[in-house]
Amino acid sequence: MKTYCKDIDITDPEQIEPFIALCFAGKTGRRNFQRLAMRYSDLTQGQIDEAIRKHDNGAFAPAIKGVAVEIAARIRRRSLDLLPIRYYERADESNGKIRLIGVESTLQQCMDYVAVWALMPLFRAKIGRYQCASIPGRGQVDGKRAIERFIRRKDPHGTKSKYFVKMDVRHCYQNLTRRAVMRRLRRDVHKNPVLLWFVDALLSTFQHGFSIGSFLSQFLCNYMLSYAYHFATEQLYKIRKRRTGRAARVRLVGFVLFYMDDILFIGAAFKDVKKAARLFCAYLRDELGLEIKPIWHVKALAKEPIDIMGFVIRRDRTTVRARIFVRARRQFLRAWAYLETGGYITIKAARRIISYRGYFSHTDSVGISAKLHIVEVSRAASNVISAAARAELAAAA
Repeated sequence: MKTYCKDIDITDPEQIEPFIALCFAGKTGRRNFQRLAMRYSDLTQGQIDEAIRKHDNGAFAPAIKGVAVEIAARIRRRSLDLLPIRYYERADESNGKIRLIGVESTLQQCMDYVAVWALMPLFRAKIGRYQCASIPGRGQVDGKRAIERFIRRKDPHGTKSKYFVKMDVRHCYQNLTRRAVMRRLRRDVHKNPVLLWFVDALLSTFQHGFSIGSFLSQFLCNYMLSYAYHFATEQLYKIRKRRTGRAARVRLVGFVLFYMDDILFIGAAFKDVKKAARLFCAYLRDELGLEIKPIWHVKALAKEPIDIMGFVIRRDRTTVRARIFVRARRQFLRAWAYLETGGYITIKAARRIISYRGYFSHTDSVGISAKLHIVEVSRAASNVISAAARAELAAAA
């Protein structure tokens, strides 16, 4: 049996130092990470402010080294001694769901990066090509392009992509258990007991299954679902006997995509897609202890588009999901009205505008983009964000 991560020694500060540097990247402007840097180095607040003003990331090297030494020492003595995770409820703007978000201490965030990057050889080997989350470059746009490629370029006549089913795992993070995860990790990483202990110790800090907001949780969730992904892509088939008497395996679905806990199957026959969905639900329940919401239905692509990852995908075009479009349209129209009357865009509105811009950039939205003045408003929003960043650096100086 192949094993992974056997060459990494997380008790060696030099080996985990690059992982902590990745955690610090982009976070040095946060006060909590600045306090962490001062705690484990001789840096002062003035030196940190000067480094940020000059974009001198090398100034944080002593702090990163100090944090690496501290984490390695805690691992060696088998005591992480972390502050409890703080939890709060937040409403999801896209659908109104109330989600329980966990906020970890800065030291635990660094430990999450150590665990994830130490396990990265395993994740790269196990996480499937079309598990579109966590892995850099495999996000919403990559998943959207993959669906478009399958239903348009690979199947221009629509013979292999007549039907689809979209399923959703019920409370995926909350229902994943530490015991189930560690059982599989012990099989795949059994030659690195220190790393196994470390991951198990981090998981023991979660109070409600996996923690939404944890860097480690999202990778372990994808790792667990990778077993379901490979089952869907390799084991969902039927046996068809040919005239010669020989039996052949025929896949029930032609395309499988996971977007974290959203699952999409696309196939040629209604009964095959339905059978695949039923077998998949049974596997998820029996092997991973997870449950698919019982509201899924097999649909004809000719009658209903695929609505996933914020996009609505049809054979001839791709548009923005209605809920997202309404919110984005309101932001762009409001901003354009301010600009026309000589007003200005607030930093909060500018950040929202930039986040919505991608939906229009990657869909067939040329006409509506012109009506909403998306190019002009996005340029103004970018200028507002740049000016705010410059003002923050000047204030720090």
